[in-house]
Amino acid sequence: MTTQEKILDTAIKLYNTHGISKITSRHIAAEMDISPGNLHYHFKHTEDIIKALYDRLVGEYNTFFRELELTEDVSFADLTNFAQASFKITTRYRIFFRSGVDIVMQIPAIRDNLHEIVTKRKTQLGFIFERLVHKGIFRNDLPPHIWPILVEQLFIIGDFWWAHNEITERLKGAKASAKYMELIEGLFTPYLAVKNKN
Repeated sequence: MTTQEKILDTAIKLYNTHGISKITSRHIAAEMDISPGNLHYHFKHTEDIIKALYDRLVGEYNTFFRELELTEDVSFADLTNFAQASFKITTRYRIFFRSGVDIVMQIPAIRDNLHEIVTKRKTQLGFIFERLVHKGIFRNDLPPHIWPILVEQLFIIGDFWWAHNEITERLKGAKASAKYMELIEGLFTPYLAVKNKN
């Protein structure tokens, strides 16, 4: 593992535990037992660390979306497996989902990229849902404008569930995962063809 990777691993651990506003590059360096100068050799500014972590987050989602798109015989199980994988990514990078609005407002490069990524993801999910309709897994009697609404709802749950959980239920580990999956499956249920609801 490179020093850069170690810095990112340490940073995400500290950010997830204490929040971005309370952690400086000096805290990260101290946790790693390296000098601030050594850290700044790899990342000039704290924003560079956050941007690198964001790129990691996007990269992990890219991998899962690519795999889902390349699955020829895509099934509802593939979709729920993707939701489980998504929960694990969200957990690993939870600071982005607890403090996402502040991060986006603070770092213009993330704000600009996020808009582009969300547009791409909406298209990808729409394509996957079309395939599930053609396979008879999702209903084929719904008007076309309904599917983008489902995609938007998925984004709202995916992007803000962590913050909601921190404020209200405060679930951890397997209980948090189960609650997240319950929300996602509940969202999908009205869209499933009757034969798939059992």
